[in-house]
This record gives sequence, structure tokens and C-alpha cells, in this order.
Amino acid sequence: MAVRQCPRCDLRFRGEAELRSHLADDHGLDPEALEHHLGSGRSASVHRRPPDPTHVVHTDPHRKDR
Repeated sequence: MAVRQCPRCDLRFRGEAELRSHLADDHGLDPEALEHHLGSGRSASVHRRPPDPTHVVHTDPHRKDR
């Protein structure tokens, strides 16, 4: 089951029904207007960007645990 994030706040929900209920109850959206706010049904994880392949991690030579 995909995690869905509210488009108006940072809350996340397990299912679309919970998200719809939250949008209607907490944000006062009309149930018929929810399709516009839910968009294409993407989950919250889709919005994460892949790691930058040019990003280089430099190690600290002064750390004792390495």
C-alpha cells in the first residue's frame, strides 16, 4: 500500500480514503473538488529525487571510528 501525503500539509496517510477524509474534514474541501487536489494519484515517495551521481562523500581523516 502506498503512502499518500496531503497536498496541503505534511501529514501522510496509508490509504486514499483516509486522505480524502482528512482533506474534507480538516481542510474543508468539497468532496467533488478532491480529484483536483489528489492529482494523478501519485504516492509521496514518487516525489523524492534520485541521488545526485556527482555528489562525492569526503571522509574525515580525524575520525577515530574509521
